[in-house]
Amino acid sequence: PPTVPGQVWRDNGTWDRKDKQGQREFVEVEIVLAASSEESAEWIRRFGGGTPSRTCQVVKYQLGDEAYLLTCPRSFKSTLNYRKGAFLVRVHGDSQKIVERFGRYTLAQLPAR
Repeated sequence: PPTVPGQVWRDNGTWDRKDKQGQREFVEVEIVLAASSEESAEWIRRFGGGTPSRTCQVVKYQLGDEAYLLTCPRSFKSTLNYRKGAFLVRVHGDSQKIVERFGRYTLAQLPAR
């Protein structure tokens, strides 16, 4: 199903490897283009207004126009959701460091819109 009602398109990809110690490193990136920046702003505000649970915490993050970092040790350890204009980006994986790196990389690659 669409992430936002006026979704124009959505694409996602994964990256998976083992580090030098044989530990798995994983990240998944999803990019959504909404019909307008207002629609993407509404979606990110709903996410940012989420209430932390006992195992997960949501904090405001400095990236793009607006961003939130979710840390949840029982599932994907880190999820970074941000918006840039009409684009919504979700980066999640098992390492906060890698999630933040991919978040910065995707932001640099998004076209101005």
